[in-house]
Amino acid sequence: MSTRLRRVCALCLLLVTLTACSTATPLPVPPSSAPPAAEDTPPAVPPVFTLAYSRADSLNPFLMTSRVNRELVPLLYEGLTAVSDTMQAVPCLAKSVQVEGVSVIARLADDAVFSDGSSVTAADVLTSFAAARESEAYAPLLSNVADAAASEDGRTVTFTLKRGDPFAAACLSFPVVRVAEDGTVLGSGNYVFDPAPRLVADPQGETVAFSEIRLLDLVSDAECINGVELGRVSYFYSDLTDGEVPRVSCAASSADTEYLVYLGVNASRRLFKEAAVRRAVSLALDRTRLAEAAFAGYAAAATAPFPQPFATAESLAVYAAYADGAAATSLLSGAGYAVPNGTDEKAQSAEVSLLVCKDNAFKTALADLIETQLEAVGFVVTVVSLPYDDYFVALRNGRCDLYIGEVRMTANMDLSPWLVRGGAAAYGVNTNGTAAQSYTAFCAGEVTAAQFSAVLAEDVPYIPLCWRRGMAAYARELLGVSPNAFNAYAGLEKWKWSTAGE
Repeated sequence: MSTRLRRVCALCLLLVTLTACSTATPLPVPPSSAPPAAEDTPPAVPPVFTLAYSRADSLNPFLMTSRVNRELVPLLYEGLTAVSDTMQAVPCLAKSVQVEGVSVIARLADDAVFSDGSSVTAADVLTSFAAARESEAYAPLLSNVADAAASEDGRTVTFTLKRGDPFAAACLSFPVVRVAEDGTVLGSGNYVFDPAPRLVADPQGETVAFSEIRLLDLVSDAECINGVELGRVSYFYSDLTDGEVPRVSCAASSADTEYLVYLGVNASRRLFKEAAVRRAVSLALDRTRLAEAAFAGYAAAATAPFPQPFATAESLAVYAAYADGAAATSLLSGAGYAVPNGTDEKAQSAEVSLLVCKDNAFKTALADLIETQLEAVGFVVTVVSLPYDDYFVALRNGRCDLYIGEVRMTANMDLSPWLVRGGAAAYGVNTNGTAAQSYTAFCAGEVTAAQFSAVLAEDVPYIPLCWRRGMAAYARELLGVSPNAFNAYAGLEKWKWSTAGE
């Protein structure tokens, strides 16, 4: 790890001390088996820190498919940049990164080395980039990167973007590796894989809290949670994508994620061609209530286009955390639609269909709440609940007015899934509308983030609802747990086992 990153991480690190969920009641000790005197009791030996991994899956970051192995990536590998707790790109293997128009220039740090002590070269960066953009895990992050080229001295790599991106430095957080002839993958993280199976401290890395991390072959969330409950696994992180919150008796805490749950709006439908009606929908929604009730508390209201931990998100808040029913009713009535206690006898009924995937408990609960909140201001809502495959058929064919969707945002805060033609979440969005045009201008550096956010809230091409949160479950004796949205093991060098009195 580069010297500069260690300094940055030391400044960014947030140490959270978490206490136990429960305390067992000790059984009485018979007199005949009383423990020895305190001075004769040997000191307690801390348990071996143990994590889940899949033995059947690869540990090559570009080939692995299991989530448990993907979570191990930050322990084994580093990128030219890393993503901090505030979702900012900070130099890692690169000593500097400059974004100049559609060029991103990365200069390798002099002390950037792999675990065997060999220097990281521009050639390693290029081969890693080529593998990363073909992989399932990193292709979305690199979708806007057209090409990369190395300098003659082999210490600088210039990446060329397809379009401007003010946060493009975060795209360089993909792992940089070297694959040996025998298939061994060299990284530069704080740990090296040992077939025992375990992770051992990288002699080239920084000081770590656990010199050895034992690996246990567990894959599913249920297996991993059970492992923590039984004391076989020290820590497990779940992003709760399946819509279920497991019940645990061990220590647990929530963590920020990069998953945005949003309400898609089909602007091709007559009702939603007017931005005023789309704004009425947004204003009618109590995002705080939706996050708390539909997601069992594992979500936070989305008040900005970017996630809450993002350094500038608070200053870009353009969506209300709570409903403004009066404003929503006024907009709906002004557009000629019937509202509660309205006096316009010629007003039309604002009938809408709301599409949701029935396979996710979070989303179905969310649909019921949205139905209630929209009907309170005058909309007449019909919820259409379909299984996964049928849901996407209906979505692709435009057979809905509104739909509940979710996107996992990339580290560069890319909004093109919604605002660029052909985007993965651009169903029903007018990608020639004012918000899409403003986003193009923002990416080109022609308008500020605040100016773009204001246009986005006015045009309402889609409606951010909440940012989902994940769950960390861990041994009651483990202190300092602090995962972030892009690293389940963020700050691991500061985690520790509790001692008496802590």
